[in-house]
Amino acid sequence: MGGFYGAKRRTDLRCGMSSRIRLIPAPPRRFPPMPGWARLRDVPGSADDAPFVAGAALAALHPIARDEHLLATLWRQRLALTCAARLAGQGGRTEDEAMLRDHWYLRQNRDDPGPAGRLLGAWRRLGTGKALTLKETWPTMLPALLACRDDEALQQAIACALAQCIGGGNPVQAAAATAAMSLRLRPDCWPLALWLADAVLAHHLSWPAPVPLLAAHLTGHGLRRATNNSNDQGWMQACSLAYACAAAAAWIAMPSSDTAPIACSARRQNCAAGMPTPWWRPCSAKMRNRRGEGRPPAIAPAAGCSNVWCRSASSAN
Repeated sequence: MGGFYGAKRRTDLRCGMSSRIRLIPAPPRRFPPMPGWARLRDVPGSADDAPFVAGAALAALHPIARDEHLLATLWRQRLALTCAARLAGQGGRTEDEAMLRDHWYLRQNRDDPGPAGRLLGAWRRLGTGKALTLKETWPTMLPALLACRDDEALQQAIACALAQCIGGGNPVQAAAATAAMSLRLRPDCWPLALWLADAVLAHHLSWPAPVPLLAAHLTGHGLRRATNNSNDQGWMQACSLAYACAAAAAWIAMPSSDTAPIACSARRQNCAAGMPTPWWRPCSAKMRNRRGEGRPPAIAPAAGCSNVWCRSASSAN
């Protein structure tokens, strides 16, 4: 005890806690910009223009989808959230992207995510490499993942998608044919058709993981065209337009080499702005009121940086 006399005890004791290692990934590569004419805002003049513009938009997105940077996972999860919110809205539900995200991350592991949460889980699973490497598990995985009735028609739709993965051909045409066959066999399970279409497209383009695209930009009117066997050209045009708009939106939502360092160091950004990074753990409103605390301020994103990157990086810190 004489060694601690006249001095604080903690100055002579070593801390047994290991230091926390912060891993900041390298910024992603720079990619060439998407041509302005490939970002569709209006319906093209002829039916032949839609597949051309879709091919140009997917060609601009191809190097980004092939990149295996760490932020690519967050990028696909962000697109999956957009697709799930759009599907939930088409199904008559009121959940938006913010509600879906909060419900997904703040729930317990054993909690039922609900119909909209199950859609989000299915599209998050679509954005992983297992969606392509484990294609043989589609007949047993997809009925449970999408909460669809497992019958002979559903298995035929999945078998058609697996058959489209064999050989080459036009990727958009293969995805459109997969979705059309699935909608004709099971018109009540349209999320299955959109899930399979994106998976088949990614397989033909040799992407390491599918990119959730079609569900966020294919409207209900376009889905009804697939059930009409005599309007194959109209369905192909609807799918091409949807993929062109989806690829342009996904290119805008990607992390760039300018925003990645800011997203990976949100704490440093807030300190430079004179605002400490909030360290928020979810608790009840009653407990926050007892402490005299309110809702923590949101982290202000930098110019050109979407909110999802700053929130994800701050959570990692």
